[in-house]
Amino acid sequence: MKRNLIQTVLFLFCFFAGLNTSAQIQRGKYENQYGVQRILLIVDASGSMKTNWSGRTKWDIAKELITQTIDSIEKVNKQVEFAIRLFGHQSPRVEENCQDSKLEVPFRKYNNLNIINKLNEVIPQGHTPIAYSIFECLNDFPRDPNAKNSIILVTDGVENCEGDVCALSLQLEKRRITMKPFIIGMGLTEEEKGAFDCIGTYYDAADQQGFKNSMNAVMSQAMHNTTTTVNLIQKGGKPIETDVEMSFYDHHSGALVYNMMHTMNEDQRPDTLLLSPIGTYDLKIHTIPAVVKKGIELTPGRHNTIGVNVHVGGLQVNWNRPDGKSKANVLVRACQEDSTLHLTEVSRLQKFLTGYYDIEVLTIPTKNFDSVEIKQSELTQLKLPNVGMFRINVPDKGYASVYKVKKGEYTKVYEFYNLIDYAVIPMLPGNYAVVYQAKGNYESEETQHRRFRISPFKPTSVTFN
Repeated sequence: MKRNLIQTVLFLFCFFAGLNTSAQIQRGKYENQYGVQRILLIVDASGSMKTNWSGRTKWDIAKELITQTIDSIEKVNKQVEFAIRLFGHQSPRVEENCQDSKLEVPFRKYNNLNIINKLNEVIPQGHTPIAYSIFECLNDFPRDPNAKNSIILVTDGVENCEGDVCALSLQLEKRRITMKPFIIGMGLTEEEKGAFDCIGTYYDAADQQGFKNSMNAVMSQAMHNTTTTVNLIQKGGKPIETDVEMSFYDHHSGALVYNMMHTMNEDQRPDTLLLSPIGTYDLKIHTIPAVVKKGIELTPGRHNTIGVNVHVGGLQVNWNRPDGKSKANVLVRACQEDSTLHLTEVSRLQKFLTGYYDIEVLTIPTKNFDSVEIKQSELTQLKLPNVGMFRINVPDKGYASVYKVKKGEYTKVYEFYNLIDYAVIPMLPGNYAVVYQAKGNYESEETQHRRFRISPFKPTSVTFN
């Protein structure tokens, strides 16, 4: 039921009708972020709007506020278009018509006179289908991906048609239409104010001047661009990390919306982005491992700052004496984890989040560094002994295996299949053994065996007869 208290509630629902998720970022051109600005007013014309407040009806107050606002904006902004949808004005209250909602004045520039004339024709009389009106108004906007669209809903009470505004908010957000209202209320109780917690921020207007001030505040946000800065914060609270990829995903569908490199501007501050305030984002910072921040909501018409803790340091595995020729891949795993986190290369500097990692260098044999600590803003360097070259010569096609020999124990480190004539491989320094068996020779006792040693930079050759 309608509240008997004098209530006028203004919702500002900002959304972008263009649902194109590949919106382009235009740095440094914030004033041209959008083309036409369209503002739809959804006005309560139900029976309770005829009640008096300070000697005037709520309907008259609403009309005056609407027309003054439109007139002041149209005088200074040639890119704005207004339209008006009314509800509760076509059927008497006794009919309980919960679909009584109609777009009465379509969008056009300099529309204030048409809106005034329509409002003067209307006599409030019916029910309050708020949720239904909001959902129906989505088709009131022209298909224009470059427009900035906003909705202002003026009502003197809460939903009385069993519409669930909170559920509608989530439904529209999943369709990438934001429902982030600014609510200006006059005379609402604390319980009534709480009814709007699920959909926006409440502004309490104690008097007519307070209502006007609140109106100016929300209109300013509707008319201005939405900008965003992503601060990648190191330990100590400084947002100085940069040059890392970041992806914005739709929180509900998981679809990629933006993908870009984090950069600093000329003042060495995180760059300002133009992101649509549509819906909710999940942000993935492509550090190693990645950092994810979920459920990000942007405030339309304001500058938003997203802070993400990104504590990184550097890792570089290199030879004792770099020669510019020797190469090897490096596997990095989280400490005591089996799955590979990242593949890099010897001599390459790579950033990782701070923490402990297990490093495996794919030399022959492999070289392992366990529980390596990566510290904030520091470079951790690991040294490898330089390889020597091992050459094996065979008289006939056959099989051969190379073993690491340590304290008399043999550990296989390499195999040759269908070896013909010879092969050359780089190997870490140490003591080794190699066995060879010609193809077609099925006598195990005829397997040949040689011991050898590898030294850095030196060639070592083993020849079988």
